[in-house]
Amino acid sequence: MNTQDVLDPKSWAERTCGSVQLHAMRRTRRAVKAATHLAENPLGSLPAQMHTGKETKALYRWLDEPEVTFAALMQPHFQQTREQAAGEDVVLLVQDTTDIDLSHRRKISGVGQIGNERGRGFFVQTVLAVRPQTREVLGCIAQEPFVRIPAPKARTAVSTAQA
Repeated sequence: MNTQDVLDPKSWAERTCGSVQLHAMRRTRRAVKAATHLAENPLGSLPAQMHTGKETKALYRWLDEPEVTFAALMQPHFQQTREQAAGEDVVLLVQDTTDIDLSHRRKISGVGQIGNERGRGFFVQTVLAVRPQTREVLGCIAQEPFVRIPAPKARTAVSTAQA
């Protein structure tokens, strides 16, 4: 990843999202536009990043389309990072797993337990490709969101006999 790409959100977004396969060019254009806005204000809320209510609504509608998936959006970036890493003599693959805490969102579905028994959310395992000499992050080479599936309750001899 070139330093200029980091400093220029539009160039970075075009390079990273311009080849996403979303079955329609308008969806790809929306990916580039959304990524540009996100990169311009990475710490902002979605409404602040999108600048207007109209843009925020358009983003939510776009994200709700069945073709717009995590895998489809990330695949070009993963491929780009793998190609860049292949040209290096040595690359470190650094992984971390973090949890996304959605406990405050009581009505959300598709989440599992995180942390203590009351925590709700999901995990994301990320693998970054890093040049060891300069510590430059080439990009994300893999990322897997997952939900912890609770173990089945153990059956005791008493409950088995009653069943």
